[in-house]
Amino acid sequence: MHRLRNVWRRPRAGQHSTAHAAPRCRWLGDDSGRWRGESESAGWGHGGSRPPRPHSPPSWAKPAVGRAAQSKALKGHWGEENPVLRGSTFGREQPLPAMLARCRSTEEVLEEVQRWRNRDRREQTLGERTAGVSALGRWSLWLQALALLGEARSTGIAPDIVLYGAAMAACARGAQWLRVLELLNEIPSEGGLRRNLVTSNIAIAACGRASQWKLALHLFEDLASWGMRPDVVSSASALNACAQGHQWQAVLALLGAIPEKMVEPSIVSYNTAVSACERAQRWMDALSLVSSLHSRRLQPDVVTYSTLMSALEKGHHWSKALNTLSEMRGRDLVPNIITFSAAIRACGAAVPMMVGLLEDMRSIGLTPNALTYSAALSVCVRAAHWSAALALFEEARVRDRVSDRIMRNAAVAVCARASRWEAALGVVHSMETWGSTPDVVSWNTALSACERGSEWACALGVFEDMQTSSIAPDVISRSSLISACAQGRLWKAALDQMQIMRSCSMEPNLITYNASVYATAAAQAWPQALALVSEMHAARLECDLDAHAIAAESLLAAGRTQEALGLYRRAG
Repeated sequence: MHRLRNVWRRPRAGQHSTAHAAPRCRWLGDDSGRWRGESESAGWGHGGSRPPRPHSPPSWAKPAVGRAAQSKALKGHWGEENPVLRGSTFGREQPLPAMLARCRSTEEVLEEVQRWRNRDRREQTLGERTAGVSALGRWSLWLQALALLGEARSTGIAPDIVLYGAAMAACARGAQWLRVLELLNEIPSEGGLRRNLVTSNIAIAACGRASQWKLALHLFEDLASWGMRPDVVSSASALNACAQGHQWQAVLALLGAIPEKMVEPSIVSYNTAVSACERAQRWMDALSLVSSLHSRRLQPDVVTYSTLMSALEKGHHWSKALNTLSEMRGRDLVPNIITFSAAIRACGAAVPMMVGLLEDMRSIGLTPNALTYSAALSVCVRAAHWSAALALFEEARVRDRVSDRIMRNAAVAVCARASRWEAALGVVHSMETWGSTPDVVSWNTALSACERGSEWACALGVFEDMQTSSIAPDVISRSSLISACAQGRLWKAALDQMQIMRSCSMEPNLITYNASVYATAAAQAWPQALALVSEMHAARLECDLDAHAIAAESLLAAGRTQEALGLYRRAG
């Protein structure tokens, strides 16, 4: 039962309002109709005797249930509105925004919206409907948001441009770019409405996220025909759409045309352009954009420098990338994890420089993450420094509790490149201990490590482990296995793998054929070697000169001089 607290009884005539005020009483809410004072536990000051029973509470102070009782609770003894409760929400239905503010899940949002929809239509305002559409959009419930918009039309409530914008934003959040365009085209059909810059910007951004850069660019260019001048949001959305579509030329052209539309490009627009050049590996264009910021009176930020460093690293201009980091520090900009990761990747094969950058990160309070360690391991791969790679891998796992599959595969690759097949197998077999399973890249790298180490027996064992772990071998896996068979002169096993590849609709590549020719020719199986060479020429694949030589020597040993000379002519 409800309990109504802090109900204060008026003092009797002649009593002082503070010294002789009646005690605060609470309605017990039970069937006895009794009131109990809050100071009951401390005694009543009458020698422990029971105080006189207070008069009955007024009707509006008693707990009320139901619509009629709530209406009565808002009235006093004489029927007029009680001045104490005037303007409060006691007894009324809460507005939809207040109901949605308490929601913490999709189910709660749907429940509150449905409760609001069940109300009397006369109590549903356009503002509440717009708030409901916005809330549904934030939870990616675009279908329900469109339903609320449709109900407004059916009930005779004319939607305004704000409601349309909320519905478009809901569809955009749900990746429904076609619905966004449909709503944008419906706006002019409603009486007195006209699309504005906000709705157009929503449509441009939605097309950009869907990689529909041509549509986004068309909407941007179409703003002038509707009497609108693009703003910073419009230009940034159009630039981002072209960048998402990998259209760096369109990005640069649009960035150059923005000042003609009386809009000054922002640093966000320039960062988008630099990022587009970085993806297209156009490091010179990226460097030119950053150099032109001074003439635009714009200051590069951390994102600008980080993206430029990544572009320079991809262009193998490592010294320029590291100079960019020094310039950034000279401007009192604090590098972040992305900045340091780009700088580490730009170290090339300089392992000591990479280690120094990791220490610089920790000195300013940054903890390396998986991206940082992957960049550091790539430096170890270039330097074939397998011991440094394993030390980094162990440091990431123990010290910073960072370990993901990309890092583990990078560690295996370092060991494979350094022909440290034992270390490579150790990393692969310990993956399950660290909470993940090796993928096809992990197994292929391990197979390559065994092949480089001339450990063909271990390669066969790794291939069996790969099949046991339910990982389907691909062309690289079987090519590495065939190369291992060639080292062990297991030419029949190599030909069996070739046959399995064809049955699995895998086309043998140049590496596969050359390894098979090695295997058959080394085992003096010249008919099979000659057949493989003929297949290679039919597939227009160039046989390796060493493979030709081994096959020709096999034919000479078998007394097949003419065939051997034919192979030499093909190789020559």
